[in-house]
Amino acid sequence: MGQALNTMTPSKVLEGEVEVCHEATSLLQSLEEHRTQVLNVSTSEKLMKTRLRKGSFDEEEQIARVRRALGIGDLYEDDMEKATSFDQMDEQLADVLYALHFLSLPESSLLEGNVEAGQLEVDLSEADGEENKPATNPASPPGGKLPFSRQDLQRTLMEVFDVDEATIQMIYQDVQRRQKPQVTLHLHIIEAKDLRRKTSKGTTNSYCVVKVSGSDEVYKTEVQYDQLAPFWDSPFLIKVTDIQDAKLTIQVWHEPQESGMEHISSIMDLKEISRAVLGTNEFKNLLGSVTIPLENIKNKLVDKWYTLMKKEECKSVCLRDSFRGAKKRGSIHLSMKASVKSELNLLGSHWYDTLLNKLLQHRLGFLCSLGTFTRDGTRCSVRSNCSSFSGARSYSTNSCARSTPSTLNSTGSSSSSSSGFCSSSEKEIGAIPSPTTPWAGAISNIDSFILTQYGSVLNMTPPLVTLSWWKITSKLTVVDQAYLGDVLKDLFDYIKKTEYSEEETKEVQSSLRIWASEQDGRLKNLQTNFPTSSRVISQHQLTHTLRNLKAVESNTNNRKLQIFPDNSTYLELVTNALTQFTKNWWEKTLQNCDCTSPNASEEQQLEAVVFVTGEVLYFLMDVCNFYEAIVKNETGLSYLKLSYLLLTSELAARIRPLIRKMYDAPIEAKREKASEISKPKLATSEDHSMDERRPIWQLYRKLGNIAVDIGEKLPEEAQQQCGITGYHSWFIKVVMRWQEQMLSRSKLLVQEEVEKDNFEEQNGCLSTSTSASEVTYIFKIVKTTWTRLSWPYEIDGDVIVNKLLATLCCIGKHYTKLVIKKLKSGMQEGNAQNHFFSLQTCVALNNIEYLRQEIRGLPVLLMLSENEDNLHKFTVIVNTLRVMEKNLLCFIDTCVNKIKPTLRIAIVTSCDTSNEVPLLNDCLDGDLCHLKRHMNEVNLQRILFKIWNSLISIFSEILKENAEKRKPEYFNGMYKVLDKTWHFLTPADRSGLDPQVAHTTEYQVLKNDLSNLKMGTESLIANYYRERYEEQLKRKEDQQRQLSSELVVHVYFTDTEKLYFEVIMARNVTESKSEENVRRPLAGRKVSLKLPDTYVQVKMVPTGWFPGMNWKTKTQKKQQSPVFQENFEVSISSTGQSAKAGLLLFTVKTSQLVQDGFVGEAILPLDMVPCVEQCNANNVAYKYLSLTVPKEEEEYLAVKALKFRKKDKKALVFLKELKDLNRKKGNGT
Repeated sequence: MGQALNTMTPSKVLEGEVEVCHEATSLLQSLEEHRTQVLNVSTSEKLMKTRLRKGSFDEEEQIARVRRALGIGDLYEDDMEKATSFDQMDEQLADVLYALHFLSLPESSLLEGNVEAGQLEVDLSEADGEENKPATNPASPPGGKLPFSRQDLQRTLMEVFDVDEATIQMIYQDVQRRQKPQVTLHLHIIEAKDLRRKTSKGTTNSYCVVKVSGSDEVYKTEVQYDQLAPFWDSPFLIKVTDIQDAKLTIQVWHEPQESGMEHISSIMDLKEISRAVLGTNEFKNLLGSVTIPLENIKNKLVDKWYTLMKKEECKSVCLRDSFRGAKKRGSIHLSMKASVKSELNLLGSHWYDTLLNKLLQHRLGFLCSLGTFTRDGTRCSVRSNCSSFSGARSYSTNSCARSTPSTLNSTGSSSSSSSGFCSSSEKEIGAIPSPTTPWAGAISNIDSFILTQYGSVLNMTPPLVTLSWWKITSKLTVVDQAYLGDVLKDLFDYIKKTEYSEEETKEVQSSLRIWASEQDGRLKNLQTNFPTSSRVISQHQLTHTLRNLKAVESNTNNRKLQIFPDNSTYLELVTNALTQFTKNWWEKTLQNCDCTSPNASEEQQLEAVVFVTGEVLYFLMDVCNFYEAIVKNETGLSYLKLSYLLLTSELAARIRPLIRKMYDAPIEAKREKASEISKPKLATSEDHSMDERRPIWQLYRKLGNIAVDIGEKLPEEAQQQCGITGYHSWFIKVVMRWQEQMLSRSKLLVQEEVEKDNFEEQNGCLSTSTSASEVTYIFKIVKTTWTRLSWPYEIDGDVIVNKLLATLCCIGKHYTKLVIKKLKSGMQEGNAQNHFFSLQTCVALNNIEYLRQEIRGLPVLLMLSENEDNLHKFTVIVNTLRVMEKNLLCFIDTCVNKIKPTLRIAIVTSCDTSNEVPLLNDCLDGDLCHLKRHMNEVNLQRILFKIWNSLISIFSEILKENAEKRKPEYFNGMYKVLDKTWHFLTPADRSGLDPQVAHTTEYQVLKNDLSNLKMGTESLIANYYRERYEEQLKRKEDQQRQLSSELVVHVYFTDTEKLYFEVIMARNVTESKSEENVRRPLAGRKVSLKLPDTYVQVKMVPTGWFPGMNWKTKTQKKQQSPVFQENFEVSISSTGQSAKAGLLLFTVKTSQLVQDGFVGEAILPLDMVPCVEQCNANNVAYKYLSLTVPKEEEEYLAVKALKFRKKDKKALVFLKELKDLNRKKGNGT
């Protein structure tokens, strides 16, 4: 057995080789960290010459090739250009065939056509346990069969390198003459655990034996005594002749100790004796082994635990279920790597880049870095293919595997274990992504296989593979940015662990700068690269683009690389790019509409501004609905605020001056127009009116949409800073002009509608005709326009609102005048009518009232008020309603006055006959039914009220004419007719005139007059005293406020049909004076304080009903409150008719020499006197009657009625008494 190596010795640098050293002891910091380092190779000219491959190239060119291979010389872009030469393409093709021939396939069988798909088998058996899963070769899926045929492989190489079959056969023959690649295995046996016990102490003395198939050399580790978890830490360098078929076998043995006396004496039981005896069997000392195909670890670092088994236990090692019941023999921890020394034409990792570039060009159809590409003999343009990716796109599951550097082995190919590898039956179609789907790193099995083998011979390490994939995929325009972010993450991990040399770091820096510049350019062309039409894809791509840029800045190791231009930050780059994009978009929009032309008219400029404003609105909506959320979530930057402030400022600079120019006429022009104000012409062209079809209206609406739909989503501060704040003020004159034009057009329309309207009910309903509907339709149009205006009240809102309301009210007044004028014209023509108010008149009046109600509801309609309770705030509406109602009532008066003669005739006939039929049935009934059917409620009340007033007026006239001529019987009949008329016009079902409205003062006076005139003289006299008694009660109410004279009496009826009354006393009697002097002494008149001599005269009135019934008390001398206490008795029944209507009249007088003076009178109706038994008389309360003085005769209705009876002696006598009484009180006597 060989000896264990304690140190790792780097292999020599050979010709044509980039050697990768495996320093296990320094790199195995944890189970997850396994990296390799590239040897520092001298770049001296002498060393470079030793690396030249013999050939026909001169020395300078070969030195340059070596310099490029080592990353020392020209830039990467120059190498890519030189790699496109046909000679180098053939050389690279030869190297690829070399790798495929010697590393993966049996000799002399690569291009033979007799091997079908699935016949290429590789032994993947590996004795792994639960912790050691079978390794998977990225180029060989499970089962050991390649999922493609040799014809597919050959065809792919022919297409990728653009060669024919003869050329590839010729190159292959040259490749077969080369030497096989030499493989060096870097093995590190670290430790083991859970080994089986072999000693009497329950431990084992373990060591490892290493063998490689095809080699006679055997390697051995040191023995670790008495350990069940030995730690060897032994590295080995092993030469491998054929990596394809070679297998690594590691056996763990137990080294038994000699059985001496000391050992035997230490045995304590039979179990230890058994172990000592079994220890002499050499096979039993094998603790376990593991066999690993080197193909599975080729060119990649493998660090894992392997389960130990014996030979009979691993016959079906690939089937995990076959050894579930095997004995547990422990596991061993190994770290290994196989490096390859190959004979190649072209050296350096950039040739891996070239091959990767070619394969992606072949599979994707184009690359962003190439202008054109060839596919199936046709030269295609990149532009035409790229354009297909700028439209609507959606994600779909690609049939190819998604390759990321983290999932690639050291050669950079993707794991074939992922589901979705393209099979040979897909004929390369699956390798080309859908034009609506970004490429997510998927490559076919053939591409993966080629990259795997070629990377093996180039000794590509994982950091170099990641860098290569980054350089190539970062230039693709259709690459999935999420996939690119994964590549970027792997790249940053290697940068953090300093896996790159200084030159490689510069290459990383250069590629990142180029990529950052490209992303900056893509953001500056945002809508093209991330169109809103393909929302899902654009959101995904833009989101991950911003995340990738942020990841570059957030990585501390990248800051010193200064990746972003001008040493800017990530946010500055994004902000500047989006700002530049917005400015470029604005300038392009202005150019498209050509609104900056100096020769454009105002109308053309207005249309251009409307177009630009609409484009700005759509642009901001895209930003608000799509870009804002993405940019803000990823960067915290408000792109909506940035673009909103920029574009609104630009809009304001162009819109406001144009509107001022169009609507601010010079003073001279205004004077000229003022002289033509009487002409029926509009002030300006209708093109500038606020009509939905007009550009100015569209401009206003779009500005409103920008301010409301977009601006309200920004903070208040940003809204105040924008250029269109208060844009309503720009349109004040526009709105005023619109109102003027609307009024002019509406008047013409209303006039036309009234002229052609026959005032017929629509569809049999009783409300309105067509003209009223047209006017209300105008209101609705104005309401719609006003609602769309959304005019803020704080910007001259009172002026605009009042002007608008005045305009609409003017339309209503104009309509009322036209309708009434037409109705009067029809009346003058003498059209025959069957009713007082014809059907046309009813409909016309309904139209006016309907329009009044519409005008009343204008504040609510225009959303200026929530209800009509605040109508008083709108003076213009209140005045308009009053004017319209006045005109309406005037017309109704005209109509009612026209029918007055007819009504008078009917009333006279009814009064003469004391029969209401001529008036109610013959005259009013038919017309009233007609009105109820065809007139609305409000107008019906108006007309009935006017008719009622006319009836009252006619009744009053007839009353005055017949007051002195007719007897009470006539007025009694007249009263009945009036009462029937009242109930006729105010029915109980409330279908007529409102009783409260009908109960006017004129009606009450008429009714009272008739009530008096229909009575006899004695009844009128009794009514007079009843009126006096009501005055007395009012005086009683005022008694608490001022000192008043009063009389105290005790009055009652007895059950014996007698009336008893006692005059007890009078209070506050000072002198004889009139009622006026009692209440209010005249100015300058001296008031005497002399106490009078007083007595009370009592009589029952009317005297015609109670003849001879008068009494007088004794005179009480010089007392201010004389006490009489005199009783009187009279026989009268309390239930008699006269007792119910009669009254007691108490007159307080002063006794004087010439003529007794008058103090006052007190009245007590007999129906107010209680009736009691004689024994209960003392329980009757005293009556305190206020002393009053009668007013003028004209103030009493009964007196007025009595005056009409000039031939009645009783009436004349009573009037004479009243006249004398008034004369006495006027003289103070």
